[in-house]
Amino acid sequence: MNFLFFILVTATIFIRPGEIFPASRGFEFFFYLILPCLVLSFQAMLEQLSKRNLQAQPITLCVLGLLVTVWTSNLAHLDINAAVTQGWMFLKHVIYYTLLVSLVNTPSRFRRFLFWLWVFAMAFIVLVLLQHHGLIKLSMKETLNEGYLSATGERIEVARMTGSGMFADPNDMSVVILIGIILGIYWTGDRLFPLPRILYLASSLISIYALTQTQSRGGFIALIGACGVALLARYGWKKAAILGTAGLPLLLPIVKGRLTTISTGGTAHLRISLWNEGLVFLKSAPLFGIGAEKFRESTDSGQPAHSSYVQAYAELGFFGGTFFVGAFFLALWAIYRMGVSRSEIVDTHLQWAQPFLMAITAGIATLILTLSQTYYISTYMVLGLATAYLRVTNAPKILTGYRVNLSLMMRLARVSLLFLVGLYIFVRLFN
Repeated sequence: MNFLFFILVTATIFIRPGEIFPASRGFEFFFYLILPCLVLSFQAMLEQLSKRNLQAQPITLCVLGLLVTVWTSNLAHLDINAAVTQGWMFLKHVIYYTLLVSLVNTPSRFRRFLFWLWVFAMAFIVLVLLQHHGLIKLSMKETLNEGYLSATGERIEVARMTGSGMFADPNDMSVVILIGIILGIYWTGDRLFPLPRILYLASSLISIYALTQTQSRGGFIALIGACGVALLARYGWKKAAILGTAGLPLLLPIVKGRLTTISTGGTAHLRISLWNEGLVFLKSAPLFGIGAEKFRESTDSGQPAHSSYVQAYAELGFFGGTFFVGAFFLALWAIYRMGVSRSEIVDTHLQWAQPFLMAITAGIATLILTLSQTYYISTYMVLGLATAYLRVTNAPKILTGYRVNLSLMMRLARVSLLFLVGLYIFVRLFN
C-alpha cells in the first residue's frame, strides 16, 4: 500500500489535477498523498537514516547536508522567518527523496517505478503538446513568444512551448522531455509489460518533437550529452565515438533554429554575468552563503542564478555547494563504475538499465548547469533514482570508495574546488 501511495505522489509531480479539472484547484494532492505514505513508511525511512545505511549511501548524506545548509544559510543572517519557510519547503523534497530510496528497494519495484515514471512523463508531455497546438484547453501557462538572433544577426520570433508548475518555463520542461526520451528507449529492451516496442519508440519520437517545440538550447545540449554518456557506458569510448559520429547527422535535421544557435552572446552572456555575481556572493559569504532563495533579490537585475550549481554555492556557501555538486558527482561516478563491474550485477534487467540511468543522471546534471533547480523536487527525484539503483545493485559492496569516510569527504572537497576553479576560469574568459 505504501508503494502505491508513493507512485501516486510521483504522479502529482508531473500531472497537476487542478489544471485538468479546475474544480479541484487548490486541493493539495501532493500533501494528502504523501502524508499516509510517510506514516506507512516511517519505519523504513528511519532504517535508511541509520548510521549503517548512511555510511553506505553517501548521496543521501549529501542531501541531508543540503537540508542543514538551507536552514543555516538564513540563520547565519538572523533571518528566522526565511530559515523556517525555506527549511520546511526543502524538507518536503528530502522526505520524497528518502521515501524513494526506502520504497524502491527491490529490482522488481525499481523497474515498476521506472515504468510509471515513463507513463507520467509521457502523459504530461502529450497534454502539453495538445494544448500547445490548440487541440485542448487546460489551465496551463500559454505559449511563450520569444525572439533570438540567428547566426547572421537576424532577429527571429519563435513560439516556445511551456508546461506547468515547476515545469512552466520551456527550459524547465526539458527535464520531463529528457526523461521521456531516455525511458522510451530503455523500455524497448525491457519487457516488464507486454506492450509493443513501437509504442516505446513512438514515445521517444514524440518527446524529441516536444523538445523542438520548447526551442530549449539547454535541453538540446543535455540530450546530446545524455546520448553520448549512454553510448559510452554501454559500448566504451571507441564504439561510442563511432556511433555518436554516425548518429548526430540524423538528429541535426530535426532540431534546428534556436536549438542550434549557440553562442556566448545574448542570453548566454546574461547567464555568465549572473554566474560572476554568484562567485562574488560566495566570496562575500563563503561558509553559509547569502541565504537560500536570496539570489534573485540580491542582484540588481532581479534575475535567478540560471545555474543550480552557482545558486547552491552563492546561497548555501561552500559547504552547501559541495554537497550539491558532490551528490551528482557521486551518482555519476558510482553508476559509471557499476557499468565497468556490470558482470557483478546479478539481475539482468538492472544490467540493461545501467547506461540509461547514467544517461538520465548525466542529462539532468548537464541541464541544471543553466537552470536554477537547486530546490526543485525533480532534482531530488533523479538523485533518489540513482541512489535506489545503487542500492538494489548492491553497489556499496561492489565499489571500492563508495562509503562515507574521511577519504570520500576529502575527495568531494577536491571535486568542489576543481568545479569552482573551472567556473572562475570560464567566467573570466567569457564575461
